[in-house]
Amino acid sequence: MTNNKNNISFQESATPIMEGIVDLHNYIFIYIVFIFIFVLCILIDIFINNYQIFFIKFFSYIKLRRLYFYFKNINHSTDFELNWTFIPSIIIIFIAFPSLSLLYSIDELINPELTIKVTGYQ
Repeated sequence: MTNNKNNISFQESATPIMEGIVDLHNYIFIYIVFIFIFVLCILIDIFINNYQIFFIKFFSYIKLRRLYFYFKNINHSTDFELNWTFIPSIIIIFIAFPSLSLLYSIDELINPELTIKVTGYQ
């Protein structure tokens, strides 16, 4: 038996359902890491290349209207916004199938040897 005192992970699984939960966690965590890296790259790109947005807010706040209207005409990318909506929906579909199969396998009961009924009163 290993000492998991300093590890950040699940304990060893005793049932196939728990193995499925751990596998689903690891599967989803890969997507989360890629999404985090993608969003971080986009934010860095916005901060480096599109600093005009900051100037629009700043110049409108300090009432320098001439500079405000100079920076106001920033182009928006419709293709980027469509992909920003479409790609997460595809990722959700890829996550939904394994999670639903795990959910249905948890619901399946095959002749339990012992059934315990617990009733709690407040």
